[in-house]
Amino acid sequence: MESSPERDVLSGYISILQGKANTAERWLSSAWQNAVQEHDNDAMAVIAQRRVLDSLCRLKGQRIIDWAEPSLRLDQVGSPLAIENAAIQGLALAMMGRLDEGEKLLMGLLSTLPTGAQRQRAEMSLGWVYLATDRVELARHELSSANSTDFCDGSLRISLWARAWSARAEFLMGDWDQALETVRSAQALQERSEIQILRPLIQMTAAQIHALRGNWEQADLHLRKSWARTGSYAIMEMPYRMARAEIVGAQANYDEVVRALEPLLRLDRTRGIDQAGFWTWPDTYALALIRCERLDEADNFIQPLLESALASGHQSGAARFLSVQGTLLAARGDIDAARLVFEDAIRRSEGVGSVYHRAIIDFYYGQCLRRAGKWAECVASLTRALALSTHFDATVYIDRCTRELRASGTGMLRKESADWSTLTAQGQAVAKLVCEGASNRRVAEELYIGTKRVQYHLTKIYTKLSVSNRTELAALARFGQDE
Repeated sequence: MESSPERDVLSGYISILQGKANTAERWLSSAWQNAVQEHDNDAMAVIAQRRVLDSLCRLKGQRIIDWAEPSLRLDQVGSPLAIENAAIQGLALAMMGRLDEGEKLLMGLLSTLPTGAQRQRAEMSLGWVYLATDRVELARHELSSANSTDFCDGSLRISLWARAWSARAEFLMGDWDQALETVRSAQALQERSEIQILRPLIQMTAAQIHALRGNWEQADLHLRKSWARTGSYAIMEMPYRMARAEIVGAQANYDEVVRALEPLLRLDRTRGIDQAGFWTWPDTYALALIRCERLDEADNFIQPLLESALASGHQSGAARFLSVQGTLLAARGDIDAARLVFEDAIRRSEGVGSVYHRAIIDFYYGQCLRRAGKWAECVASLTRALALSTHFDATVYIDRCTRELRASGTGMLRKESADWSTLTAQGQAVAKLVCEGASNRRVAEELYIGTKRVQYHLTKIYTKLSVSNRTELAALARFGQDE
C-alpha cells in the first residue's frame, strides 16, 4: 500500500494484535497526524477506535475515555466501530471505579443489539465487569455467550478475550478442570490466529492451576508460553508476571514473588489497574513482603488499596486486603487485632463466588492462629481451607494445611482417635462421596438411597469419628490418606 492514513492505521492495528506496543504507537501517531492534515474524518474515526483498543491493552482507563469520545463523534451511530468503542468505554468506566455508569452503558448497548459479532463485544465487556465485581456466575454466563467464532457470528479476537476471562471465572469458582479445558480451546485458537496480545492472559490461569497442583513441568510450560518482555503492553506483562509470581509463591520462594511483581509498580496505577477485582496481584505482593519481613513496606502498600476497596464496597477485594492486614498484625504480635480483621475478611468473602480466595483467607487465618499458639482455635479455619483445597486438588495448600494442623496437635489427636472401621459399608460409601465434595442429593443418586437416609448416615458418621461437619470429615480423611 502507498503511504496513507489507511495504511498506517492498518499497520498499527496489526502491531496491536502482535503485542508490539512501541510499533503500534508509531504507526497510530503517524496515521492520526496525516488524517488530521487531510481532514479525513472517516480515517480519523477508525484511528481513534484503534487508539481505544490500544489504550485498553495499555490498561489506561482515562486514555480509553479520551479516545472514545472523538471516535464516537466522528463515526456513524450504530456502526461496528462505534459499538466496540462503547463496549470498551463501559469497561473503562468500571475499571476507574465508575461502575454504575459503565454497567448502565453496557446494559443499554446490549438492549439494542441482535445476536452477532457486535453484541459479542458488549457481552465480553459486561462479563469482564461482572467478574471483577464479584458476580462470578453472571460473568460466566455472559462470557460463554461471547465465545462464539461462527462465521459472520463472532470475532476471533473477542472470543479469545472471552475465553481467557471464562477460564478465570471457572478458576475462582473452583471448577479447575473446566478452566484448563477452556484454556486449551483458547490456546488452539490463539496459536492458529497468531494473535499474540492475548497469549499471556490465556496462559495465566493454567500456569497457576498447575503450580497449585504441584505439576511443575506443566506450570513452567504455560509460563514460557505467557512470556512478555518488560515494556510490553500492560495486558501482556500483567498476567505474565502474575503467573510467574504464582509459581514461585507455590514454591514458597517469596523473594522471587517480590522480584516477579515489582516491575508492575512502575505502571500507571492511578487509572484503573489497582481497582479491586480487575487484577489480583497486590495482595500476593503484599503477603510476599510480609514473608520477607518487610512489614512497613507491606503496610504502606496495602493500606490505600484496602481503604479504596472498603469505600467502593468491593467485598472480595476488601476481604483479600483485610487478610493481608490480619497477617501483618499477626506478624507484629497483635493476634487479638488480627483475629478481628480476619473474621471481618471471612464475613466479606461469603457468597461472593470466589471459593478459591475464601480458601486462601481461611488458610492464612488458621496459620496465624496456630503460630500464635491458639491451637484449638486454628482448627476450624484450617480444616475449611483443607476441604476446599482437596476439592480443587490443590496439593500445595493441602500439604500446607496438613502441616499446620499436625503442628497444632489437635488434628493429630482427632486422627489417632478416628476408627473408620466402625462405619458400616454404606456409611463408608457415604463418607467417601461427601469427602469428594458431593452434596446429599448427589450421594443419594449415586447410592440409590433417599436424601433422608444420607443425612442419617452422616449423623452416625459424625458421632463415630468425633467431627461436627462435612468440612472436618474431609480434613480427617485427608489425614488418613497422608498416613
